[in-house]
Amino acid sequence: MPTKIYPSNEVAFALRIALGPLRAWDDCLTDMRRGVTDVYGAILLPVCQINDGRAWRPGYAAEDIVTFVNAVRAANPKAIGRVPLRFKLLDLDPADRRSWRAKKLDEGVRHARSTSHVMRAASSSRTHASA
Repeated sequence: MPTKIYPSNEVAFALRIALGPLRAWDDCLTDMRRGVTDVYGAILLPVCQINDGRAWRPGYAAEDIVTFVNAVRAANPKAIGRVPLRFKLLDLDPADRRSWRAKKLDEGVRHARSTSHVMRAASSSRTHASA
């Protein structure tokens, strides 16, 4: 019987869409294959291995994915998908050619510095205005 089989990266993306950001789904799928974790008692396991041209990867049946999503939603009705992608707006220097590992950007520190800079500018303008 023909069965739709999805690779694990597509399943992780589908779970993010269907259930939202409850977990890091790619890591969760790996942990479920190892028998380490479950999601509200539900486990999603691959049915086969598929070759993507480079290596053998786990393959998940579409029916199993739907069953897993329904089980998680039954256990947690707040597990709703359609969550927008989360991002952070940070200033990047296009001239900085360092590796991504060397570019540690802390959103809180950046805002704290810019806030203190704004506060200094505001206080200096008040002293000039009062003089």
